[in-house]
Amino acid sequence: MKAKGDSQNNSIPAIDVKITEQSYQSKEKSPKDCMGSPDIQRVMPFNDNQGPQEQIIPQSQSYKFYINSSPNKKDKRFARNQIKTSKYTWYNFIPKNLYLQFSKVNNAYFLVILVLQVLKYVSLTGGKPSVLLGLSTVILISAVKDIIEDIKRSQSDSQENNSITEVYDKYSKAFTKTQWRNVKIGQIVKIHNRQNFPADLLMVGSSNQQGICYVETKGLDGETALKTKKQMQQSSIIGKISEDNLYQLEGTIECEFPNDYIYRYQGIINLQSQEIGRVQQEVISIGIDNLLLRGSSLQNTDYIFGIVVYAGHDSKVMKNSKSSRTKFSRNDKFIYRQTLFMLIVQFSLCLFCSLYGAFLDQGNQTTKKYLQVQQLHSNSHLNILLMTLQNLGYWFQILQHLIPISLIITLESVRFIYAFFISWDADIYDIQNDRPPKIQSSNLNEELGQVTHIFSDKTGTLTQNIMNFRQFSIGKYSYGFSSGDYNSEMIRRNVDYLNQGITNVNFDDESFYENLYDKNSENNEQINEMLLAMALTHEAVIDKHSEDGKICYNSSSPDELALVNAAAFFGFRFIKRDNLEGTISILTRDCMIRTFKILNTFEFDSDRKRMSVIVQDENQDIKMYSKGADSVMLELLNKDFNNMRLSSTTQDFLNEYANHGLRTLVYASKDIEQIEYEIFKEKFTIAANSINDREQQLSKVAQYIEKDLNLLGSTAIEDVLQEDVEQTIMDLRKANIKVWLLTGDKVETAVSIGHSCSLLSTKINDVIISQENSFELMSKLNNIKEEYLQIGFKKDYSLIVTGSALILIMEDDSLKMEFLDIAKCSKVVLACRVSPKLKADIVRLVKQNIPNEITLAIGDGANDVSMITEAHIGIGISGKEGQQASRASDYAIGQFKFLKNLLFVHGRESYRRNSYLSFYMYYKNIIYISSQLWFAFLNQFSAQTIFELWIQQVYNIIFTSLPVIWFAVFDQQHSRKYLLSKPSTYKKGPQKRHLNSKVFWAYVLYAFSQSLFVMYMACYSFESSVNPEGNPASFWILGQIIYCAIVFIVNVEIFYQTYSHSIFSIVFVYLSILSFFIFYKIQDSVKFIPDMKGTFFFIWRCPAFYFMFIFIFCFQIILQNAIRWAYNVYKQALRKSDFTQIVLNIVETDKNDNPNQNSPQEDNLLQDSRRKRGKTFSIDFDFYKRIQSVKEVQYTNNFLISPSKRKHKLNKRMSLNLDNTDQQLDPGNSMVDEDFNCLQDLEANDFSKLEVAEKIIQNKNQI
Repeated sequence: MKAKGDSQNNSIPAIDVKITEQSYQSKEKSPKDCMGSPDIQRVMPFNDNQGPQEQIIPQSQSYKFYINSSPNKKDKRFARNQIKTSKYTWYNFIPKNLYLQFSKVNNAYFLVILVLQVLKYVSLTGGKPSVLLGLSTVILISAVKDIIEDIKRSQSDSQENNSITEVYDKYSKAFTKTQWRNVKIGQIVKIHNRQNFPADLLMVGSSNQQGICYVETKGLDGETALKTKKQMQQSSIIGKISEDNLYQLEGTIECEFPNDYIYRYQGIINLQSQEIGRVQQEVISIGIDNLLLRGSSLQNTDYIFGIVVYAGHDSKVMKNSKSSRTKFSRNDKFIYRQTLFMLIVQFSLCLFCSLYGAFLDQGNQTTKKYLQVQQLHSNSHLNILLMTLQNLGYWFQILQHLIPISLIITLESVRFIYAFFISWDADIYDIQNDRPPKIQSSNLNEELGQVTHIFSDKTGTLTQNIMNFRQFSIGKYSYGFSSGDYNSEMIRRNVDYLNQGITNVNFDDESFYENLYDKNSENNEQINEMLLAMALTHEAVIDKHSEDGKICYNSSSPDELALVNAAAFFGFRFIKRDNLEGTISILTRDCMIRTFKILNTFEFDSDRKRMSVIVQDENQDIKMYSKGADSVMLELLNKDFNNMRLSSTTQDFLNEYANHGLRTLVYASKDIEQIEYEIFKEKFTIAANSINDREQQLSKVAQYIEKDLNLLGSTAIEDVLQEDVEQTIMDLRKANIKVWLLTGDKVETAVSIGHSCSLLSTKINDVIISQENSFELMSKLNNIKEEYLQIGFKKDYSLIVTGSALILIMEDDSLKMEFLDIAKCSKVVLACRVSPKLKADIVRLVKQNIPNEITLAIGDGANDVSMITEAHIGIGISGKEGQQASRASDYAIGQFKFLKNLLFVHGRESYRRNSYLSFYMYYKNIIYISSQLWFAFLNQFSAQTIFELWIQQVYNIIFTSLPVIWFAVFDQQHSRKYLLSKPSTYKKGPQKRHLNSKVFWAYVLYAFSQSLFVMYMACYSFESSVNPEGNPASFWILGQIIYCAIVFIVNVEIFYQTYSHSIFSIVFVYLSILSFFIFYKIQDSVKFIPDMKGTFFFIWRCPAFYFMFIFIFCFQIILQNAIRWAYNVYKQALRKSDFTQIVLNIVETDKNDNPNQNSPQEDNLLQDSRRKRGKTFSIDFDFYKRIQSVKEVQYTNNFLISPSKRKHKLNKRMSLNLDNTDQQLDPGNSMVDEDFNCLQDLEANDFSKLEVAEKIIQNKNQI
């Protein structure tokens, strides 16, 4: 229907708005109180060419300032444009940094020790803080790192604050150059091409005749693709703005408070422009499309004019510069727990030694008066109490290094250094797109080696995100495949002419071209309408016109780009978008230019799952075109008979497309009467002018108009899998990592992709959960548990769940737990039609309810940010959907296949090395501190230290630091090729083989036992030794011998644990040992301690010293090998025991399944096996052969032998590496583990499993 009236009906009516100088009050509410929901991060841009009416906004809920007028300097409501990201100043660095340093538990602990050492009453160092050397070294290293980083920040701040821009002076009517720091809210600035924006600007003018400009946001979000911004539409005043009349521009802007939502901005502008004889006033809605953000730059545009709306720390880029939530690795948490336990152990030891020493001293006051024991109080009980407290202070100083002072800083340094090696790894460098890996959370390096669940997006993560238009349906026909040989030269010539220079289209169907060019064909009119809808319903922009006349499009959505290119391919070319006039022009097949006035646009988002545009054609007819997901669009259709029949046919086409892995969309349209539009326009105007809840109100208005649609057709777009995705997923699953696919696609599309990338298999059942009410959903979950999860009858299955079902599950705690129980037992989980919030909810469900599991989320788009930040580890892929995912992630990579390298190589080895690093730091401290305990038994717990306290402080810094750092950065247990080819080697991480309490306390006991041996050897070797004066060797000599032996032992230990030796690992061990003798010689020469004078030469010339060292070295080697041998024997025995249990389960299951086939022989075997089950170290291999023989006879007699083909496949699956039994393999290596896990994965009632068990066990015995 034609709209009555001429173009004046579409102009914006003048509205009288009285602008007063009333002061704006903003203190009543915080910014968060005045902003919309924090979950909404995108806004639906709109274009209302009818002009909004004025709306009164409460002052307490708006951020208001005047245009072309800077605020008063004393007004503290608006931020200055000067930024400061540095933490410190010259006068507060020392106190502030020290406060931050001693906020750490380890530093605070050693500060307490320092206080004890300076208190004369309990000091063992004569009031001199010997711990100061080690503590100050740690503090100094951290302080130097902090001040270097802060100087860089300060220099960057100064450079940015002193940058020059042009600010308009309305009194001189000209632009003047001003430093960025002096730019103020409300001022108008002029930005030239390739200049950065000094603040967040509202664009009011451009050199571009269409009122647009191009912006590069590389400095803001890392994206290099240019984005289009436009000046405010719907305004007769703004369209006239130029440099000559800027002084006439006055008014106020009311918008939301400064916030950190980069992709949202809402407000209204009350404009007032003075012309000769009259004053024009107008109220306009403004949004994110009009906002130019600080941190981005102007490109391909000569200049723009912008009003400063947010300055300095109120700008969105600065609001986003706050530090993100810190993630802690499992290693960090483990260290924290063990440190608490060690503190308890330390306090217990100190209390025991203090009490026991106090009681001994109390007795010695009367029995051994020659000892001259000091009496602190005449009352014996109080004396014991005071002596206990004094001794407690002594013993805390003696045992201070039970908590390693250098553990945290060493671990952080190693992580930081190794992060560079990950970023330099050529095997995870995306050469095609020039994208190296980025590490943004190096403290999670070892977490990469413990992943149990991977949550992956599909589009752009598993696929290339290069969309190609393949098929579409229009009416009752589907096009996109060759249905006949028409050989029409005219059609071929027209197609060749139309598709020149067109990309993202891979289409061939001559029947379609017949219908397209034959105006009398049945479907011609519907085809033209569909193509017109594809050419109009988008937000793409024309990127450039090349010299040969070709047009290139640019869009933030690859799907949208493919659809616009497809419309151009078929003859409907989008050739112009005029933002000032609010029009879009289409060149049709007939070479006619049709211009449509864009009245309103509702952008596509993940909640609405659709986009709509309302246009007015040359005949003033108003029409709405919509596109979106079928789950949403089909519900909005008109319910007449023809529409419903067409909907059913289209649904069949959609299922067919989805089964081929294609992405689908549905198009629909609607004619709008003028009266209906006027009602809608009034509602839209009110919603568009709101500030605090604009999205919600616009969504309601959209729902009002987006109904009773007429179906046009559907489209199918192909998105090809990335390289090596299938192999990567197979390897991840071999490593026992569960992969969950979370996608917005429909079920059929997700299932097709799942089969393409080997997530799904035809050999196991697909269980689909799609119920839409809680009762049916609970019933479905119970049925799944009964069918698949019965004890002894478990079956493999894949779980596929729809978004609507997940919404119900997440709202009900009982449904959550039932669903989680089923999901945990499934081979794979596919969640379809899920929103960003649902993705995060799924990750959170697993993360919170399976606490020992490590979750990893990987995605490439803004809709994946929520799950990336929720998971333990977030991986962002730098893709075609922008850099939001990469910026929010802990690690950024170029392709999905690089995940295998990241986990199997860097993650596994970081986990192994850093776990050992943590244990080793405790081990090397305990071994020399526990020597003090053994010495206490020789001196009646008198708190006399055997080591000089000053030399203790350099133990961690000089004598034992270099080898372990080299180990933690460079050691490699297996080659990269081996780790990538044997995914089973990764299993030790998720199973916590390296990092657990048993290993930790084993190292603690190991350290105590070694120190006891060293103490015994030292006392025995030097029992009859005398010094040059003929006196017995002093305890200082004994202490130095023990200290030297310990330095030797701990360095040999790290050398022995190193797999990949190099010249550096050898040199560092030798230097560490040699440094002790150099330090000892210097200490002896300078007479630092009178009692130790001459001890160096005494030890050096003593034969017993060399004898002891040779004996200790031999003992160390023997002990290491004995421990390793015992551990391997234990693992083998446990493994055999597990195999026994598996075979027993098979027999018992068969017995339950076939009660009539039991035999006395089998019963005897079972009784025999139960007797042997507890004998872990004496498993009789004949037992397996006997079971196998019985079952063979039994199955043969009953014709129950499995088909030979099935037996062959199972044997082949279980014979991995059996041909390599001649190789020298570690009994606990990955090959054996892989066989064992494969056996566990087979069905429990498979007869051939008995044969397989025998083969594997035989292989293990041979090894």
